[in-house]
Amino acid sequence: MGAGQFNYHDIMLTGANAMKQDGIQDFSKWEAVVKRESFTKHKTEVELMTNLLNTYINGFNLIGSFTYTETNKLEYAWLSMLARSFRSMRCAIWLIAHGYYDSATSLLRGVFENWLLCLDCEIHQPTLDALISSEGEAKNYRFNYKEIAVRTGKLRVYEDQYRFMSKFTHTSSLSLRTLIEHESQSMGAAPFYNETLFLMCCELMIKNALGMTVFMDAFLLQHNKDNVGTWRKLAGIPVEEADDWLNVLRRKWEAGELEAGGRR
Repeated sequence: MGAGQFNYHDIMLTGANAMKQDGIQDFSKWEAVVKRESFTKHKTEVELMTNLLNTYINGFNLIGSFTYTETNKLEYAWLSMLARSFRSMRCAIWLIAHGYYDSATSLLRGVFENWLLCLDCEIHQPTLDALISSEGEAKNYRFNYKEIAVRTGKLRVYEDQYRFMSKFTHTSSLSLRTLIEHESQSMGAAPFYNETLFLMCCELMIKNALGMTVFMDAFLLQHNKDNVGTWRKLAGIPVEEADDWLNVLRRKWEAGELEAGGRR
């Protein structure tokens, strides 16, 4: 680390003693150090994630007004899921940039669940009812995401992506290892930059963001068909660039050009 910056060992090993004077303010300074390193080393990835979120903002702006009725329950469910996913992804980018990789993965797992629910509520009435209502049979309905994955034909991606993210969401040996800084082998509450974990989270973020764009398109097609062409034009380049990045990253994982531990 350069002069005037925190040292990993100091903040990680001495913990509260190092920060007891100013508490959370000093912690925020350390987060800023991690953010600068993340942004410096991953300008492309940060831009890709930001551009994808902008496609959602463009879509929301093109919706116009929407009033829930008995005839547009599916569209209401999609719109709710899109808004919830956008919030989660917006927060996930902040967490990724500041080194909170396990927390970011937990949020992205929720976006994956939203994606499955969007697929399922189109073909399975009990799922749609449970998303819309909290009365009657819907009140006690529980989502089983493996069953949803089977029903929607997404079992393979569920087994690969969802189970992997669940290891970070729940306490496990893998999620606990994200607390250990690789070079110093020290552990603490403070975040730190890690290339493998950063790229892993970016990959998950981009995959989930791309998945949910399908339902922004579907919603606009049902609700405001005149604007769907405009949204597709605005989303086209960010989506294409994100797809290209995923393909390049996958080849790097497979070729062993990046440290082991990322998605394959």
